[in-house]
Amino acid sequence: MASWPTTVQFGSKGYEVALLQSCLNEISNLTLVVDGDFGNGTKAKVVAFQSSNGLTPDGIVGPNTWSNVFANVERYIIRFQTGNNIENDPATEENDALYESNVVMDRINTNGISSLGTFQGSIMPDDMDVKGRIKNGWYRLKLGFHKRNGIPTTEDLVVKNSNADLRPALIVNEDAAVPVQSNDPNKTTSDKIHIHNGFKTERGSDGCQTIRPSEWSAFISQFLDKYGSLEDWHKNGSYRGRDMGVLIIE
Repeated sequence: MASWPTTVQFGSKGYEVALLQSCLNEISNLTLVVDGDFGNGTKAKVVAFQSSNGLTPDGIVGPNTWSNVFANVERYIIRFQTGNNIENDPATEENDALYESNVVMDRINTNGISSLGTFQGSIMPDDMDVKGRIKNGWYRLKLGFHKRNGIPTTEDLVVKNSNADLRPALIVNEDAAVPVQSNDPNKTTSDKIHIHNGFKTERGSDGCQTIRPSEWSAFISQFLDKYGSLEDWHKNGSYRGRDMGVLIIE
């Protein structure tokens, strides 16, 4: 039996609601605010969706409604499981200390929730005295580009490592500010946070989430192999494209 996100309804809050809002926007060309808050506006759109798909129009999103929602779209849940590590570890050649997080990737589509694998990654910046570590919670994800030097073309839709410009990546919170913790009490937010490739002997990040270099190709290829249109990655000149799902830091 297929597994689906937890049941949500009026008053629910959290990443499952954000996934629902994002999917309804794509399916029905809506403009719901994707904020993870199931209010009156979201309920009205859910009821309309249920009515048009022969479902009981009760505004409650359980397995039957979820299966209809994901009949035409898919989303990803990417979890960085970090434990209690909030300090920098010494960096040696691609060692386990440099990549302290288990990164679990799940996909939700017409078949329900399925696992796409586990990777090693990091949520740590190079310098906690200056930069910040993203706080635990959930954040929206979009396809997009890291290192935005130039205008992307379809030739950029390949796996890129090292410090190459226009690297396909996942964009957190639409580049807007996210809450961080830092050794600097005045450093409370960071913006332009992305999931991108990591490095072998340094974190190479100002607080972005990184994936171990030897595993980056397998990670980002999940998206490059499926989404080959430049508009999926770079829409309206924003270096951001298609909604992909949610990032969970825990």
